[in-house]
Amino acid sequence: LGMSKKAGQMGVAQTVLTRGVILPIAPMVMPILGMKLLKPFMINKPVAVVTELCLITGCIAGMLPVALSILPQKMEINVSDLEPEFQGLKDANGNPVTKAYANKGL
Repeated sequence: LGMSKKAGQMGVAQTVLTRGVILPIAPMVMPILGMKLLKPFMINKPVAVVTELCLITGCIAGMLPVALSILPQKMEINVSDLEPEFQGLKDANGNPVTKAYANKGL
């Protein structure tokens, strides 16, 4: 069909949602909970710092695949949500085009 600014904006908005909102939740919440649970085992400050860094690293490493898989890489868009030049088009068989597909990438 061509290149659509609206489709690009939708792709960027979905990517920002998953990477900027969903991904940081676990590294912000889980280390706090983990440190509260492990507090009786924290003997000195260096052990506590290393433990907290390991918890943060584990949460980021664990949540990145989840954030990437929440929304599919290939998005399906209704042509009615795109610019006017993409509406009213017909495919090779003469049927109206109702859906367009875009690859958001990773």
